[in-house]
Amino acid sequence: MKVQPALVLQLQWLHLFCMGFPPLVAAVVALVGNSAPVSFGAVGTPILGGFANLQNLVESQGYTNSFYEFLSEVGGFTALLHFLVGSFVPLIMVCSMTLIVDKSIRKGLAVWKLCIFGGLIFTIPEVLIANFVGPEIPSLLGSLIAIPIFIFAVRRNFLVPRDTWDFKSRDEWEDDWEGEIKAGSSEIAATAQVMSPKKA
Repeated sequence: MKVQPALVLQLQWLHLFCMGFPPLVAAVVALVGNSAPVSFGAVGTPILGGFANLQNLVESQGYTNSFYEFLSEVGGFTALLHFLVGSFVPLIMVCSMTLIVDKSIRKGLAVWKLCIFGGLIFTIPEVLIANFVGPEIPSLLGSLIAIPIFIFAVRRNFLVPRDTWDFKSRDEWEDDWEGEIKAGSSEIAATAQVMSPKKA
């Protein structure tokens, strides 16, 4: 079964929503969070497939290495850009949440150290994998390396601020946080069943 990127994004939104995120916040966080690994896509497809039409042009310009090496170099440079920008994505996600809920990024900035740490433990392995392995799996392995490290660090209260933040109670949610389909409605349950990859 081939899983479409839009389906993956919708499933991420649905998981956040089921964890108690207001639908608007869940959508924003899912979209922003997917900006960091998107260049490598599904096993390097945006680079390997997206640049495939350039093979004749690259060879006509006198590039002496194989075309795959050219694509690997593109992946390596892409990962460096991800390192520069992607390291800040967790902070942007948290600040987006607090901006929507509290109309201020001040509380989001309170966790800046933890967010930067989370970004770096993803982007550093991503850069290393892209440069030394290839463009197929940097995002996948970067996240598989980062997640256990991040969970371990948070459980040990590493860089975790003393003050906690949470969403407002559901009865205080603004109308535009949900839209026409309200949280907990039967339409959400039906959507979850239709979108489930296990069904295919």
